Formats: sequence, C-alpha cells, structure tokens
Amino acid sequence: MISEEDAGLSLAGAEGPYASYEWEWVSLTNDHEQDISVCVFNTTESTIPVAESTVGGIHVIYGNYDFSGTELRLPGGLMLGWSTREDVLKLYGQPNDSFEATYGGYRLTYEIDDPLDPASWKIGFDDSGILDDVMVHHQAYFRSD
Repeated sequence: MISEEDAGLSLAGAEGPYASYEWEWVSLTNDHEQDISVCVFNTTESTIPVAESTVGGIHVIYGNYDFSGTELRLPGGLMLGWSTREDVLKLYGQPNDSFEATYGGYRLTYEIDDPLDPASWKIGFDDSGILDDVMVHHQAYFRSD
C-alpha cells in the first residue's frame, strides 16, 4: 500500500525533448507494516497521479524492520541480513566506488555509466559486515528524444 500522504501526489509531465522527468520518493507498506522506499518517475507528457508512475529505483534497509520469516534476495541469490561483503565482491566483482563509515558500516557502489540508460546499485553493510541496505536505481532523469 502506498502511504496516504504519498497517494495524493501528482507528477507533472516532461513536455519537451530532453526535458527532465518529475520524480518523487514514496513509501510502500505491506500487511506486516514493513516498508520500502520507491523512486517513481513520470515518463509521460501529461500530469499523472504518483500511483500511475514508473518505478525507477528502490531502497530497502533491512536493519530498520523485523523481517522475521521474510526474505529479500538480490540477483545472484544474495540475501539481506545474511550475505557478506565478501559474497557481494565474489559475485559482482570490484565496485566503481566504496565508502567506509566512521561508525563501522561499509558501502559498495556499482554503476553503468550510460546517460541514456543509467543504472546504479548501492549495497550497504552493517558494522559486522552483513548486507543490510540496498538501493537500486535504473531510470534516466530526462527524455532522450
């Protein structure tokens, strides 16, 4: 379910060639009150309700929720709350960027550098090295025609 606050949002259309798409982060919640953040885009020329928009990104933080009995798997079988940094590096190879936080967490960033088809993965780990945060983005921010 989309939050009541987000359900009333509308996104303006991208009218001209190379116009920027309107976008917004919205929150989706399931029956167990677990939520994820979704980045939605309006890739049309008309104003539309946010519920009719295109999903271009998703962000899940495992540590913020009680996912007891729930699995969230990434391509290749990686699992939030279970897989390690070494598992990610073995499967995906060296990242484009990495960041170690002062509190002990760690983040790897994988990117496709194509302005017409951009994609990025930001994969975070808690201070014990367990995968607990993933942000996936795959949507251009502007029209290409």
